[in-house]
Amino acid sequence: MDTGMDVGNDIGNQQAAAWPFNQRFVHDPVHNSIELDQLSWDIIDTPQFQRLRELKQLGTAYFVFPGASHNRFEHSIGVAHLAGKMIGEIAQRQPELELRADEIEAVRLAGLCHDLGHGPFSHVFDNSVLPRLLPAGSTWHHEQASEMMFSALVNENAIDLSTDQVRLINSLIDGTPMPGKHRFLYEIVANKKNSVDVDKFDYLLRDTKSVGLLSSYDPHRLMKTCRVIDDEICYATKEGFNVYELFHTRYSLFKRIYTHKTCNAIEIMVADALVHANAALHFTDAIGDPSKYLFLTDGILRDIETSVDPALAYSRNLIRRLRTRDTYKFVDEVIIEPKVRKFIKERLTPEEVAGYSVGNDNLRPDDIRIDCSTIHYGMGEQNPVDNIMFYNKFDIKSKVHLKDTEASHLIPRSYCESVLRVYTTDPAKSQAVQRAFRRAVNPLLAECGSDASPSRLHNIPANLVTPSQLKRRSFDEREANLPSVQPAAKVLRREWKN
Repeated sequence: MDTGMDVGNDIGNQQAAAWPFNQRFVHDPVHNSIELDQLSWDIIDTPQFQRLRELKQLGTAYFVFPGASHNRFEHSIGVAHLAGKMIGEIAQRQPELELRADEIEAVRLAGLCHDLGHGPFSHVFDNSVLPRLLPAGSTWHHEQASEMMFSALVNENAIDLSTDQVRLINSLIDGTPMPGKHRFLYEIVANKKNSVDVDKFDYLLRDTKSVGLLSSYDPHRLMKTCRVIDDEICYATKEGFNVYELFHTRYSLFKRIYTHKTCNAIEIMVADALVHANAALHFTDAIGDPSKYLFLTDGILRDIETSVDPALAYSRNLIRRLRTRDTYKFVDEVIIEPKVRKFIKERLTPEEVAGYSVGNDNLRPDDIRIDCSTIHYGMGEQNPVDNIMFYNKFDIKSKVHLKDTEASHLIPRSYCESVLRVYTTDPAKSQAVQRAFRRAVNPLLAECGSDASPSRLHNIPANLVTPSQLKRRSFDEREANLPSVQPAAKVLRREWKN
């Protein structure tokens, strides 16, 4: 005989069976609630993806901007969310494109996995460490490593993806179209044509929010108005200024955050430490081995710090200096035209600058570090909007170019600049390095016809004592004032006091 309790249990069991217990969400500070399907979670819950928790999105910027503590992990989930949203809206608005479910899935997973190949401190590893360690002409880049790590992730964790799907996802990560595929699919995650993609949408929103900057561009409007015309993603003409604002936000972040002079100084220190450590740690062997690359993260600094290997002494000392804020010191900078960058970079070396020291300066090349950063709108010296197609609301099947004057008369006329900076490894030699740098760089600028010159805003006053020198002097003076017959006083002085 059935009882009321049995009937109630049956109903409860039916409701339980219908309830999606495997439904999982991410509460994201940028995109609010993000829902991902089970396949995405299968990928996220792997060692290869979890590794991204140990890679800071902004590399060494966290040492300067305390809010820049976010990692590649949350950025990748955000890109997957936006990639799925963008391709989903295109498929819904334009069913005539006949997008297949596997193509939609591949775009979303490419967004999720596009950063699997980043190394320690992200672009520092790509741009400052490996070029000094790999043979000349090497073309290694983190997208290659992303493809390597994604293939290993699928194989080692039994992810339910076919070989063809893996190949498609890897091509979307690289941004190079496969024959026979919709070309517009390659403009969503890694857009090599005009640099407008969901990777940029997410990191611009996430980075500005994290460091406390405001941005007026709106990527959601771009995704809402995009249409595919002739196998190319086009945007409504009314969004022209919004597109320019996107690129201006990118430039502003590079100018104010990514290439901040102290961030650059710390990047150079970290690069020096890693380059010297490679002889003992051999981490360059890992860039072609996914089982070794899995453990190559920002934690490599702790590995060096805790090591007692004498071969790592130089790197340990640099990291110790970093921990005590005794960083390389910014000395001077010149904003130069991109056309003279190569000429200046080839001729202005630490050896060249040291050769201009006079009197008692006694500069050595190792006292000097030179950095040349190029900041642009995403496409070098070119206006990226020249490669973007738009459509008029009265004719949504035809694409047109947008002239910059049709967006605003305040659009910039130059889209790229290079910043030449000099640092010193010894703060006490800041003035000597500045004098030698200016003697060396001014003739080179004149020779190549540049109007640039070092700014008087960076003139170092005579007898300037830096904070690190004050710290060192204060410590030395306290040590000198302690009676040599009372060593116990040193111990007591360092104890915590209420």
